Amino acid sequence: RKIYCTCGCTRAGEGPQKGKHLYYRCTDRVNTYPLPRQCNEKGINARIADKLVWQKISQLMTEPKLLKEQIKRWINSHKENSNMTMESEGLLKEELKELNKKELRYIKAFGAKVFSLKQLDELTSEIRLRKAVIEKQIGEIQIQKTKISYNIPDINLIDDYCKQVTPKLEGLSFEAKRAILTKVIDKVVGNQKELAVYGYLTLENYNYNQDVKFETSSRDSGITKRRKVYTF
Repeated sequence: RKIYCTCGCTRAGEGPQKGKHLYYRCTDRVNTYPLPRQCNEKGINARIADKLVWQKISQLMTEPKLLKEQIKRWINSHKENSNMTMESEGLLKEELKELNKKELRYIKAFGAKVFSLKQLDELTSEIRLRKAVIEKQIGEIQIQKTKISYNIPDINLIDDYCKQVTPKLEGLSFEAKRAILTKVIDKVVGNQKELAVYGYLTLENYNYNQDVKFETSSRDSGITKRRKVYTF
């Protein structure tokens, strides 16, 4: 299941007349039964939602200008996150440096017999605890930094990719379209007013294989007139 309600519960397909009127409905009412439901979001017309998601994903795959714009946005957003991570690490290291200085002053004072070993332990115990917390946080940030990967395709190759993909997407069967969406989409979150699609678009062309993370978002007054704005 890849489609979710805005409340966080999954949505399940159901409808009368052998699927003629199929809707993605929030499973909150099932999960909370026999207690009252907590989510009052209505069902989403499955056929319309599926059609819109395909239209916009295929548009993203076949329009070089759109794809390039979203890649640039995605890179910029991740640069901002990376800068924030670096800033946090710097502040933690500065605090750790000051704590080490403070601890050293206490040790020197103990060496000069200003206070007893028991007093030294009392004065430095809180410092040691704080240092342990900071060192753990710094370690987690460094691990996070090693996982950051900007596996972004060369902008100049986007045109060639789109040219290759465009004819292949024409005249696809429902099953073929579903296979593509299943591969590239992680999850869809929405209600009757908005759909947000999250996933990775794998660009396979010539001798490169690149993954681009994407998020699509659509907002309008109704599911039948939905526009989508892509942000990476």
